[in-house]
Parts: sequence; structure tokens; C-alpha cells
Amino acid sequence: MDGETRTRTGDTTIFSRVLYQLSYLAPAHKASAAPVASRWALGAPPAGSGRAMSQQNVRLSRQAADAFNRRDIDAFLALFDPDVEFISRLRELEGGGPYHGLDGIRSWWQDLLTVTPDFEAEVEEVRDLGDVTVTRQRNRGRAFASGAPMEQTVWQVVKWRDGKVIWWRACPSEDAALDAVGLRDQGLT
Repeated sequence: MDGETRTRTGDTTIFSRVLYQLSYLAPAHKASAAPVASRWALGAPPAGSGRAMSQQNVRLSRQAADAFNRRDIDAFLALFDPDVEFISRLRELEGGGPYHGLDGIRSWWQDLLTVTPDFEAEVEEVRDLGDVTVTRQRNRGRAFASGAPMEQTVWQVVKWRDGKVIWWRACPSEDAALDAVGLRDQGLT
């Protein structure tokens, strides 16, 4: 997957433990029926930013979430460059490194769905920043072993090239996402 030799049992145990701990940090609650407030219009760059809109990347970001929720791994993988690097928030909390390549994405997929089979990603907002998109996403699911519910907002920052994801990082906040691509200091928050 990412060049490391790891055992499936070890991955699942650590991954489960971190997910279980996160379920206490971000307990599930009913989503508000009110629309989510945003500093930017959905998918629109800030006024005067000079960034050209690339609706293709916004559309592809939504396609990725849709393919994931349908459990269509082939459609999901079709959106990734063969040399993609993915930094998973949970794996980062475990002290692990990024996933690499399509085998890495497959392994992440399997790891996540092993411990949270009903995991679902709801795209709330996609910001187009040229060759980068920043997506606010609400994740929900229940841990397989404990049944503990989990709901949390994450920010997915993605670098695109020729309609393919070349770099992807899950971040705990908007500021962390913008920092990950060096954009927070440009007045985008």
C-alpha cells in the first residue's frame, strides 16, 4: 500500500482504537436542518482573488464522495493519479505516514470500512482555489466493534492535475487545511 510492511490485525486494532477515541471527542448529534453558514458561496473563490473557477475540480470532489458512499471503489480510484499521496487524519494520529499510490488508497478504504462499515461522507462545501480544492465534509458512522456513533466535520484539501488527485490530506479544521497548502496567509479565512 504505502511501502510499509504492516499486518492487517495491527492496522485494524490501531485504526479501531483511534476511531473509538475520536467518537468521544466528536460525539454524534442530530444535524441542524438550517443551512450551513459559509464565508464563501459554495464553490466560489473569494472576491478579487484572481483565481479562475475550475468547476471540473468541484464536480470531481463531489463525484469522489458519491463514489465512496456508493462503495464504488473503481469509480473512486479512477479519480486518483497512480502516484497519489494521501495523509489520513486517523493515520496521522496513530503516528503513521501517508498512504501512497492506488494500492494505498485501496488499503485506506479497506481499513476504514473494516472498523466503520456504514461510514458516510456528506459534502457541505467545496472551495475551488485553482488546482486545489478545499472541501468541508461531515463524516458519520458507527464503530463496528463498539457500535459507538461518530460524527465529525473534516476539511479535505486536494491538489489536482489533469482531472486527477495527486495529493490529498484530511484536516481537523479549515485553518489546518489552508495551512497544509500554504493558503491561510493569503487572507482566505
